[in-house]
Amino acid sequence: GALSDDVVRSARNALKIRYEILPYYYTLFYKSHTKGNTVIRPFFHEYPHDKTSFPIDKQFLVGPAFLVTPVIEENKTSVKGYFPADNWYNYYDGELVSSNQDDGTWLELNAPIDYIPLHIRGGYIIPTQDWALTTEKSRQNPFGLIIAPNADGEAQGDLFYDDGYTDVKKNKFYYATISLRESRIKFNVEENNYDEMANLVLNKIRLFVKASSGQNIKFILNNEVLDSSKVEFKADEILFKNLNRKMTESFELEWTTESYVINTASLTETPVIDCLQDEQNCTAKGCVYNANSIVVPKCNIPSDKGGYKVNKAGGADSDYELVKADSLSLFGKDIVNVNVKVQHGNIGNGQRFTRVKVI
Repeated sequence: GALSDDVVRSARNALKIRYEILPYYYTLFYKSHTKGNTVIRPFFHEYPHDKTSFPIDKQFLVGPAFLVTPVIEENKTSVKGYFPADNWYNYYDGELVSSNQDDGTWLELNAPIDYIPLHIRGGYIIPTQDWALTTEKSRQNPFGLIIAPNADGEAQGDLFYDDGYTDVKKNKFYYATISLRESRIKFNVEENNYDEMANLVLNKIRLFVKASSGQNIKFILNNEVLDSSKVEFKADEILFKNLNRKMTESFELEWTTESYVINTASLTETPVIDCLQDEQNCTAKGCVYNANSIVVPKCNIPSDKGGYKVNKAGGADSDYELVKADSLSLFGKDIVNVNVKVQHGNIGNGQRFTRVKVI
């Protein structure tokens, strides 16, 4: 007989996802062919020291980063899933569902009949492509990226692509590496020997982070400020859309948070740094205690104490060597010498930026 509406809807949803992540699958099969890596994996392939995961046979990984938790029991609308120690994000909306870095976590997952619980592992970038009714059609559609940061805010991934039949030994393929580090996405084209790639674009990036438009975040794409119409803030992700970046061109997308200047003209006391609240501990640490202070904390570090001073300075874009300014130490074991790299540049529209990096 005819299939029910529920079955049709479930199949359609599953096939859409399959087509969307075909570039990820294809890259995995490339690595399987050239390196012997597995495509479908049990937990212990990725977490060999997690004994809890060893007997689990009702969940599986696609590659290192795509977790599938299917419902395999009749009339069930939820399923219990295990999440090894890592960041794990909901594939559908980017919600961080588990972030325990020490031990695995069991969670009860909502799973109605037309929904498969799918999660992305933190630290990985999944290449995607807009779905179509056939593989041939989907291969002509724009690409995308799903970026899931780990606990350090970093992620990496890659993309292999070719015509589907030429021997890989002939080197007629496309290969790119993608990384997220220090609030910067880098897309590097390493091999560009597949001619059809010139007709394809990267159109969207899903970055799984919590942010909002009210945070005054500035996005810079290849040193040009990204138009705000191309950025959509959602509850648990930032969606970069309509990027129309040629797949044959490398690019960098970075972001900074606009800083606010505090007007101290109305303050009756010099701005200082907060210290300890107890008078005895405060003075023992070398801080200053003033019980009558209103504008600044009662226990504070005066602006002329602590911190670092420049020991060796370079030019406009160079390294600076800093040394601890005095003996003041709140917690002990202070770093005495610090190297700082300062970089200046243009971000377009007559605006400039200064980037400071501790190295």
